[in-house]
Amino acid sequence: MADRLFPLLRRSIDGPVALFGHSMGATLAFELARSWEESGSTPHALFVSARTAPSRHRTGGTVHLRTDEELIERIRSLDGTDRQVLDDEELLRLALPVLRADYKAAETYAYRSGPPLNCPVHAFTGDQDPLVNEHEARAWADHTRAAFTLHTYTGGHFYLVDHRADILDVVRRRLGLS
Repeated sequence: MADRLFPLLRRSIDGPVALFGHSMGATLAFELARSWEESGSTPHALFVSARTAPSRHRTGGTVHLRTDEELIERIRSLDGTDRQVLDDEELLRLALPVLRADYKAAETYAYRSGPPLNCPVHAFTGDQDPLVNEHEARAWADHTRAAFTLHTYTGGHFYLVDHRADILDVVRRRLGLS
């Protein structure tokens, strides 16, 4: 994904860039930051949320191989999708192929070693997240030569819904916008 997305972003963005990714999006943001640096530019910052550090990627994820019902139950268990969406059979059937593809991308991602980033990395996590623990989130520090911070909030995988204002405040401060 990053290989296809980077050229489009590079052509569209003229100036400083900061990247934020939640869950699988954190891995995508990391790979985009690597691409940015390989092109000779360093992002202002990388913000990663609810994801293990790439070098600590958990193996053996099989959610993308489960039945539709099991996939839906997994999504329900993370408590980040509105119940009205999960109770709408037609909408759910339309969304399932996309959700399954997202899980497949996240579960089959293979980290390739390389130099640490030159930009700061700021990690965010929920203290009850079943998909990433504090140790795995803290391992993002290994992926930067610059500053690293870890911000832990109460909540599960979608902790950021309840802490949106605090997270935006951290992002603004780290970008020098407040």
